[in-house]
Amino acid sequence: MSAQKKKEQVDPGSLALLTRQVRHFLAFHQEMGLVAYPALPELRQFLTQVQKRVRKQQPVSSSSQQGRAGHSNSFPKNKPQVARPYSDQKYKQSPAKPETTSVQQQLQMLNQELVQCRCCTSDAEPRIIPGQGSPTPRLMVVGDYFIGNSWEQGLLWGKEEDAMLWRMMQAIGLGQKSVYVTNAIKCPQTAPVQSGSAQEQACFSHLERELQIIRPKLICAMGDAACRSVLKTKAPLARLRGRFHTYKYSTGAIGKIMPTYHPRLLLQHPEMKQATWKDLQAVQRALQASWP
Repeated sequence: MSAQKKKEQVDPGSLALLTRQVRHFLAFHQEMGLVAYPALPELRQFLTQVQKRVRKQQPVSSSSQQGRAGHSNSFPKNKPQVARPYSDQKYKQSPAKPETTSVQQQLQMLNQELVQCRCCTSDAEPRIIPGQGSPTPRLMVVGDYFIGNSWEQGLLWGKEEDAMLWRMMQAIGLGQKSVYVTNAIKCPQTAPVQSGSAQEQACFSHLERELQIIRPKLICAMGDAACRSVLKTKAPLARLRGRFHTYKYSTGAIGKIMPTYHPRLLLQHPEMKQATWKDLQAVQRALQASWP
């Protein structure tokens, strides 16, 4: 056997180990919502070299190639196609809606208490970011917190992040009058908040009271901190998203929660938008089932 043929031989054990590692890596990406990869020149060159060494090639459909050519940098602008109503019977029980005036008064009282809170800050007048939107919403969105040093009145997460949020809501047929948005951590933060921090311990109880006041049928939790606050779990968001979770109100009524990625993450990693869009479509189906 020539030296060249010996060099081309691959150890079966090493190949099997590499295959298992690649399979686990791809499974992890699938849990994160990654189902396609950008067609970078380096990736194209690698695949071309591999294809040359494969004797029997299976044809790849043109639609598959087009689907992997890249990712859209925005959510659908037009109203999406009508989705099939969400039919899971265990979610048919919904919270009794409180009176609008009573909700507004209770939220105002809660915000006044937040202004007096000094649980995690010594500031004489801490900056509080109150919830925004309808007191009787079709959907309640819970984000994590504002991060940075340039907070302005009216911002929830940042100019780009807020703009993306409302594009997401528009894509599932909701306007600002149909949504209530709030944060798990009420004060602007200068750095990412770690799990179990003083901010989380202080603010999560305020968020729980906010939920009990509004009692929404549907909640969309965006980001890790938001999911920890409403689901009471430290499980990674990648394992929580993609399905509804239940939230029990003090009245005994049941709401449902869809965890998904935060606009801040989507701006940094546009490839995660496809997974987020699937979560939003599930929310849209649930909305159509609740409000036909």
